[in-house]
Amino acid sequence: LQILEWCHELGIREVTVYAFSIENFKRSAEELEEKRISFRFFGNIAMLTPKLRSYIAQIQLLTNDYEEGVVNVCMPYTSRDEITRAFEVIREGREKSLVEENQISEWLVSRCLDSRRGTEPDLLIRTSGEKRLSDFLLWQCCSSHIYFDEVLWPDFNFWHLCKAILSYQYHRSSIQKMRKQQYASEPSEEERCALQPFLDYVDGLQNSVLLEYATSEC
Repeated sequence: LQILEWCHELGIREVTVYAFSIENFKRSAEELEEKRISFRFFGNIAMLTPKLRSYIAQIQLLTNDYEEGVVNVCMPYTSRDEITRAFEVIREGREKSLVEENQISEWLVSRCLDSRRGTEPDLLIRTSGEKRLSDFLLWQCCSSHIYFDEVLWPDFNFWHLCKAILSYQYHRSSIQKMRKQQYASEPSEEERCALQPFLDYVDGLQNSVLLEYATSEC
């Protein structure tokens, strides 16, 4: 987890990673309390074993209100699955008359994704020389700076991270311009208020699932 420590030292408040092993994220309650970092898990965790689901849910609930930083852990995750689940929640909202057809927009879809509580990624780093995103955060990265590096992930060090950040900073003004155009199409405050019951429903669904997993017997 050294990469997370580097990001924290550089003032990067939110990091999203693929998790190759949950062992990397196992920490005692005391250590989680000390770091005050919020862990969120993206993906279809229903596919995991009951024991792993319970552990993930407990971590997310325990660190939910921590504000020193955010680590988003993707497991098991694909963008296609995330987007499919978002539209399924919207379909349920339509059936319950919580959202109207004319209220459905890109902004609303974003608020139904696993990442809805986070910020849009400024920088996506793809290592190992591959020039593809491997179905990772495709919706969220529509206006992100994508940095490709030939180095393999296990060899990715602090200087590789600095080069990626410098590349982002060089393109930052064009990224901000693109995002301003995006924000221009977002709903008004009045429209957001009208959608709040549905957004509360979405959050309630996730919380109920986490509580169920956290308290289930493995």
